[in-house]
Amino acid sequence: VGEPLADAEARRLEERRLSTVRRRLHMMLRLGRHDDVVDELHALVGQHPLDEPLWSLLVRALHGQGRRADALKAFDHAREALRDGLGLDPGEDLQAAQHAVLRGDATPGASEPTIVSRPANDGTPITAVGLPAYRTSFVGRGDETAALDRQLTPGAIITLTGTGGIGKTRLAVEVARNAGARFRDGVAFAELAPHTDQASVEAAVRESIGVSEHTSRPSAETLVSAMTDRAHLLVIDNAEHVAAPLRSLVDRIAAASPGTAVLITSREPLRVPGEQVWPLGPLPVGGDDGAATELLRQRGHSANVALQDDGALPLLAERLDGMPLAIGIG
Repeated sequence: VGEPLADAEARRLEERRLSTVRRRLHMMLRLGRHDDVVDELHALVGQHPLDEPLWSLLVRALHGQGRRADALKAFDHAREALRDGLGLDPGEDLQAAQHAVLRGDATPGASEPTIVSRPANDGTPITAVGLPAYRTSFVGRGDETAALDRQLTPGAIITLTGTGGIGKTRLAVEVARNAGARFRDGVAFAELAPHTDQASVEAAVRESIGVSEHTSRPSAETLVSAMTDRAHLLVIDNAEHVAAPLRSLVDRIAAASPGTAVLITSREPLRVPGEQVWPLGPLPVGGDDGAATELLRQRGHSANVALQDDGALPLLAERLDGMPLAIGIG
């Protein structure tokens, strides 16, 4: 009996160590320290070839160094490893990293986030981390944006669902930009793609609002205690692979902080009490609201590619299934 228990505990500790490593590397990329992490990431994906968050970090790091071909090669290696080992295609975060390279976007996470500090109930500063910035304008989804803005009131739990690349994160960020001013303690953004276990998920959400860890109690208790009577707009991105641990955490946050609203992006519903699920489909291609065609035109312009405004654009947008990430290749 002792050996299986010891093995299970060893696996748990190793996963926790790896989650901490992912978080550290993620923060270094946000600080623009690409040169400092590439060698370590190469070694880590060699040791953990099915770890998608590590591959995503490697693609972004190589992109940050200006090594476009190497970044795309890393994505191809990741796709092969995931298909051979798990029978899965790359998820939304890894796809987004690849498309950022193809578009020649500014390196994701290289700029400092916007910070807004406020005192917590116990005197500990709470820091709300600002939303991601985008170089291109927001296109389409006017009806969804307006409807979500109306529903995003204190106490709301809303999950945007849909296939990878459908535009969940971009819509969530746009809605949060419009609605954030209504929440006394500001907006916090928690990116969960690099996290895989309960402890790291709780730490990521806690860190998104700048709450320091207390060594004498669990991370979730620290977070829930700090958020009591607060009024945040908490955006939680890429939640599908950690739905179980996040479900309990969001339920506790809702009970402790009725002034807080939670906006989640996930391929699947979280299934927490009170959750409103908003499925997203592709962008419309033709008609007065041909958002997919307009997005394709904008992407071409930003990439210095001449695209004629004729019947070919809607046809191309249709063949790309109205998918924002796929259209972004142009």
